[in-house]
Amino acid sequence: MFKKIAILLLSSCSIAFAANTVSLDSLLSNFQSLQANFVQVSQTQGQAPSQVSGTLDIQKPNRFRWQISQPNPQLFVADGKNLWNYEEDLEQVTVSPISKQLSSTPMLLLSGEVTQLKSLFSIQAMDPYHYQLTPKQPDSLLQSIVIGFDKDGKLASLMLTNNMGQITQIDFTDVKLNPALPASLFNFAPPAGVDVLS
Repeated sequence: MFKKIAILLLSSCSIAFAANTVSLDSLLSNFQSLQANFVQVSQTQGQAPSQVSGTLDIQKPNRFRWQISQPNPQLFVADGKNLWNYEEDLEQVTVSPISKQLSSTPMLLLSGEVTQLKSLFSIQAMDPYHYQLTPKQPDSLLQSIVIGFDKDGKLASLMLTNNMGQITQIDFTDVKLNPALPASLFNFAPPAGVDVLS
């Protein structure tokens, strides 16, 4: 399940600047495709943090490939219609319609349209490079999302707090904007012999 890799963190900053969604619009509209490496650290109070790393590929609209390579291989693929989660060690694939995952799957928000994001979240500018998103739906699994960019306008980080108190931060490196990506990256066919759950 996508929440296993929970890709966002709550910022502890209590002071938010006036909303500046025009700048966020520009930053998110700056790319139609994106490629990066990531390191993700998740922390639940009273427990040791866990870390995973891997690669991210995005192709708008609504296509991404989130591949965890360490410590245990895991793959998420959005093909424009469905979101697939392949857990190799469990020999299991979970599939669900993208429409049901939009508000809880940050990579879908990044790979979608800005208007889609605005319909689901209230947006506040914390500074010129960090924006806090608060879900409009009261039953959302997430409490807050913070999107961070570097001074060149490239995606730098995602931060999340969920309703269970888990805090997760993802830092991106080697970010490439608008690379040519093969369509095959965003296609997924369940391997023979694995269980497919929906």
